[in-house]
Amino acid sequence: MTDTGGRDGAAHWAEMTELGSALGLGFLYFIYRWSGRWLFRLFLLPVVGYFLVFAGTQRRASKEYLRRAGVSGPLWLALPRHFWAFAEAVLDKLVAWKGGIRLEDVTFEGRGPVQDLLAHGRGLLLIGSHLGNLEVGRVIARLRPGLVVHVLVHTRHAGNFNRLLHRLDPSAGVNLVQVSEFGAGQAAWLAERIGRGEVVLIAGDRRPLGKGRILNVEFLGAQAPFPQGPFAMAAALACPVYLMFCLKQKHGFRIVYEPFAEEILAGRGARGAALQNAAQRYALRLQHQCLQTPFQWFNFYPFWSQEGRS
Repeated sequence: MTDTGGRDGAAHWAEMTELGSALGLGFLYFIYRWSGRWLFRLFLLPVVGYFLVFAGTQRRASKEYLRRAGVSGPLWLALPRHFWAFAEAVLDKLVAWKGGIRLEDVTFEGRGPVQDLLAHGRGLLLIGSHLGNLEVGRVIARLRPGLVVHVLVHTRHAGNFNRLLHRLDPSAGVNLVQVSEFGAGQAAWLAERIGRGEVVLIAGDRRPLGKGRILNVEFLGAQAPFPQGPFAMAAALACPVYLMFCLKQKHGFRIVYEPFAEEILAGRGARGAALQNAAQRYALRLQHQCLQTPFQWFNFYPFWSQEGRS
């Protein structure tokens, strides 16, 4: 079922305070570089406590998600764990964009077919998520010398974070593509890059900005709005599509590549059904991963509805 992005009374994630920027990213990164994670975690305690007390929208969204993900035990214990995992993920983002995560730090699953495509000069579309740490996925650029990865981001959401990344490493944003809507011109530009054997990476689990279209699909026990854009993009680019999940482990990270479609066929008469089917298949794979690692999905806004307001 297709609809527009707006919903009565529900704050859009791009209009809310960015948790990452409010964490004092620059200061915390300095602490990490100076002393490592032990002191970083010490400074993080009052920051996480502040958000647990004052970030009501994010706290309610976390509570609803954890309940749907079947997290056992009292939520007053689960909520701090969820916020804490997010805070540490912010540092991991910075470390990743500074090139501090090496291939040796990552365990791969399903890497073979992706490497074969790249070795034969074929580009592909990767659809990621906000489960785990999408930035860690940039390590794919090291699988083949000279490989270019274009990461599509929403300007309004990533603004503060991108400015920090540029200060940390002026070259880090050269492959960031800021998007708000997916149009014919952008499709042609991306198709040209994929034709060169490059990789395009986009998240598939964020409700779009403005009047971007959504697809309501089943996710964790209820209908939830997923953006149509990534799946329409996949159909327009007519290229191999893989899902990518970047999950944190006790030591290092695990990146999972899953084949999704050789190409998404969405003819004029069947386009709506094809996109709906693609979004539902994606949501089910995301759900599977969320149930395995529930504390690593970081979508701190009312995703399903305005439930969970207590």
